[in-house]
Amino acid sequence: MIYLPKIKKHSDILLEGLVYYATFVNAQSNYLPPDNFQEDPEPLIAHRTSPTNIGVYLLSVITARDFGWISFEEAIPSIECTLSTLEKMEKFRGHLYQLVCNRYTQTSLAYLCINR
Repeated sequence: MIYLPKIKKHSDILLEGLVYYATFVNAQSNYLPPDNFQEDPEPLIAHRTSPTNIGVYLLSVITARDFGWISFEEAIPSIECTLSTLEKMEKFRGHLYQLVCNRYTQTSLAYLCINR
């Protein structure tokens, strides 16, 4: 017997993402989304982020506004706070580090070079 999981609607997936961001993107994280959240064996937030994570977060705020899930008045401060943080982050020729050093700490905003 083949088990086929229930397929979620795109809107359900988007809402799950919004809950993730609403939970973890705040003043304590410098308004940056964490790289990941581990539930087991114990809850643990990875206090680092990447340009990709930041971009997806900003797109999710805009999408939530477009779908009517949050108001314009809620969307603008979220975006402004993140953009304000981005201005403080170290860059290479005006761009966030993406290739070799593609992670930043959420606390100090310093870039991290992760050896793979």
